[in-house]
Amino acid sequence: MTIDDILEQSQRNLIQFLDAELDLARTFHDLALTTKNREHSVILTDKAQEAFETVRHFESRIADQDARARIHTKADDLQRQMKREGLET
Repeated sequence: MTIDDILEQSQRNLIQFLDAELDLARTFHDLALTTKNREHSVILTDKAQEAFETVRHFESRIADQDARARIHTKADDLQRQMKREGLET
């Protein structure tokens, strides 16, 4: 395995991780909308926001411009939804 192979695998892992973080953020967000318990809603909203911020922190490390744009757009969509529904912290 060459250094290029390792770097390529690292990029694939990063993209998979950020996709998973966005999916997790959306799940927390959706659960926050459906729970009747205000405390749980706040906790879930905080977790969604934390996952979202993690994506924003690491997305600039994606080397592939198309993959970076896809992740960024997906995060933008989630952020707009969270703002629209009043769940952004």
